Amino acid sequence: MKPLVKAQPGYMALTSIIILSLFSMALVFTVSFAGFSTRQNINSAYSKNSSYDHSSSCANIALRKALEDKDYVGGETIPLGTYQCQILPVETNGTQKTVKTKAIDEYTTTNLVVMVDMLSTGPVLLQWKEIPVL
Repeated sequence: MKPLVKAQPGYMALTSIIILSLFSMALVFTVSFAGFSTRQNINSAYSKNSSYDHSSSCANIALRKALEDKDYVGGETIPLGTYQCQILPVETNGTQKTVKTKAIDEYTTTNLVVMVDMLSTGPVLLQWKEIPVL
């Protein structure tokens, strides 16, 4: 009696090639996505450093203005090249002044709070910290 189904040569080789191709494509996609993800992380880190630097610059400008003018109240936007930062209203409690600044760089925001005691002998930095929300 003859078999009903004839053996097809090359079936095993074709199946192996398809499986290897799928595995290779998955590997290429994984490596490609890892490179993309790394690039995004580098961009985010650069953006955060940039926004921190801009917010620090604003804090320094506000402190300089507060030293020059005891009645400095803040509440202004400072242009820094193509970027800008905000000096929020300065809070005064006796000889202590609290300066809050905010800078945004593409995807990140940096909010700084700086507290200074404006003594007659010279200013004393009490606090310089980044906070999540102003």
